Amino acid sequence: MSTEILLVEDNPGDARLLRETFLGVNSSVHLHVVCDGVEGLAFLRYQGEYINVPRPDLILLDLNLPKMDGREFLTHVKKDPRLSTIPIIVLTTSQAEVDIVKSYELQANCYLTKPWELSEFGSLVKSLNDFWIQRASLPKRFSDPVACQDAPGAALGTLLNHVDLLTEELKGLRGTINELPTDDPCRPELEKSLQALLNVVTGVKADLAPTSAHATAAMRPVL
Repeated sequence: MSTEILLVEDNPGDARLLRETFLGVNSSVHLHVVCDGVEGLAFLRYQGEYINVPRPDLILLDLNLPKMDGREFLTHVKKDPRLSTIPIIVLTTSQAEVDIVKSYELQANCYLTKPWELSEFGSLVKSLNDFWIQRASLPKRFSDPVACQDAPGAALGTLLNHVDLLTEELKGLRGTINELPTDDPCRPELEKSLQALLNVVTGVKADLAPTSAHATAAMRPVL
């Protein structure tokens, strides 16, 4: 079975080196690369161009990133119950004690410093593979057939999570609309359109609720 790894890294050279090194160490590793924390969250939440990507088994995270740095990314992921179980390994050039301590405070699972020598880089990737991929037990992905057998209704639960996320984002738009001047001619139409979208999403969730209840009942053990 393949191992899906999300690399959040803005240095193309480091990303290319990691991809090539993993290819030589373990050809079953699929490395997905995004260049900043914003793109990383979009990947994990299946947004935009990432709607069909797999859920990663492991995340490799640089700290110093544009738009959203690694620390903020860590905070978002570990506070999201749908994502918090994905192990995150900080892989950065920083050896500063403050960065090490802060990363662990934010619940990083491991902190590694990028080596300067090419041979040491290869050894680092081999160690990552030997422990995190070959030896460690990682949470199963809902997209895996085995995981779906072990957790009936998991795919439906994931869908409901996305519906909840969309609902929250639409509610956030309401605050943006409320900031518009009351005499703005676009405001009434925007409010009407937003309410219509919320009604659709609420209806979808209501339609899914009976199916979700049935799936939950199926998961209960027979006594």
